[in-house]
Amino acid sequence: MYHYIDDEDKYQRGVYPVSLERLERQIELIGKNFQFICEADLVKAIRGEKALPESSAYLSFDDGLKSHYQRAFPLLKRKGVGAVFSVSSLPFTQKKACLVHKIHYLLTFLEPERFLQEIDSFYQEITGRPLAFKESQETVKRFKRYDEPTIGKVKFLLNHHLEQEVSQEIIDEIFKRCSPVNEQEFINKWYLSKQEIKEMSREGFSFELHTESHLNMLKISAESLERELAENLKFLENLLPQREVYGISYPYSWIERSSCQRFMEQAGGKLGLVYGLTTVSKINASLESPFLLSRFDTNDLPAGKRPIIDFS
Repeated sequence: MYHYIDDEDKYQRGVYPVSLERLERQIELIGKNFQFICEADLVKAIRGEKALPESSAYLSFDDGLKSHYQRAFPLLKRKGVGAVFSVSSLPFTQKKACLVHKIHYLLTFLEPERFLQEIDSFYQEITGRPLAFKESQETVKRFKRYDEPTIGKVKFLLNHHLEQEVSQEIIDEIFKRCSPVNEQEFINKWYLSKQEIKEMSREGFSFELHTESHLNMLKISAESLERELAENLKFLENLLPQREVYGISYPYSWIERSSCQRFMEQAGGKLGLVYGLTTVSKINASLESPFLLSRFDTNDLPAGKRPIIDFS
């Protein structure tokens, strides 16, 4: 699983890219030990129409970022390796950046302690009460294992602790006051364009759902989640009418709970989805739970920054 592909020293904090060189090295290491598959292979295997090689690997890129087109796409084409890209449609349908990416961007130039002060100040202004946060550092670390403690707290507060509407209002205000670029400029710089998505699709790469606005799926109602999925699917189907949409990558992973799995199996059936990707770091021994497929973060892999698996 990959997100930002860029020079690794480009940002002081907040955004932690994987360099093109590291991506290429990981593709080489994976290719020596696994056989790369494409989405069509996975879908056929889930449906019982085709067996996968015993050691298979499927590359995924989350968030529909501009760097996927600028850096990853040419490399994947050159190496003949397939991949799936998940896209949230909010920047296209409402001309509004996703909350998570505004947070990342603001952290690149706002000191984390100042950021926390701004959050507390706006929270009191919006709700009329002080911000109460009692989660332990261990809890924050479990969700934000690659971040420094203060940065992890900022992300946990906004993405998991506060109500989504409150977080959105807080970040919109901080963005307006502190960002050197306006929202449309940010969108143009940060995300894939429609034309880039179409070009990547023409070259055989797949696209999957990431919800309309990249919200925490555990913190919204079932009705809101259905709308998020339906709007996201509508965007991709209208943009890529010749391609089927089979999968979803869950924002913030979506904790492995039986109720979540039942919902996705029901919603997936209505929307035509076949599989879902979590961020649980382990090898998939089978395809018995196709809406709860695990995958490794780039940091977890050999040649990653904090590898937890060894191919040797």
